[in-house]
Amino acid sequence: MTPYEITATCIGAAAAALAVGPSLSSTAKDITVKLAAPWRGTGTHRAPSPAELARQNHELTTRLVAADSFFIRLIEDRDLVHAQAEEAARRAAEAEQVVVCQQAEIDRLQLTVTALEAQAANRNAVSVPAGERPVDQDDEPTSPLGINVKPLQEALAISPVRAVGQA
Repeated sequence: MTPYEITATCIGAAAAALAVGPSLSSTAKDITVKLAAPWRGTGTHRAPSPAELARQNHELTTRLVAADSFFIRLIEDRDLVHAQAEEAARRAAEAEQVVVCQQAEIDRLQLTVTALEAQAANRNAVSVPAGERPVDQDDEPTSPLGINVKPLQEALAISPVRAVGQA
């Protein structure tokens, strides 16, 4: 490879930045840069051979087909995702409608249960005063007509037990 030399002149701040030593003068400064270029040939344009062109054409065609099939797959996947999202939204709306209907049914049933409980309470209510209970003939009623249910101390006329030594 042949190195190529490029010479440039810097003026002003660029020259001051490139100045060597303690002097920061803004005078013009020449810079020489050597580049080794990776060019083939002797400097004249070399045309690719037909085999190289065919190889490059085949490589580019293969890449184009692969890119096309990849984008087709991406579009199919996108369409599938959109269809699934629409299906999920439809199912969610349907489920929400079912929940609303079930909640309405629950509310209706709760009102029915409340009404039935009120009817049962009214039907089974005790409307007879406590002292005038009707007595079944086979039943043994308690006092004042039947069994004496006084506390034992009163029934046996005994006093409560006291500890020895207490008055």
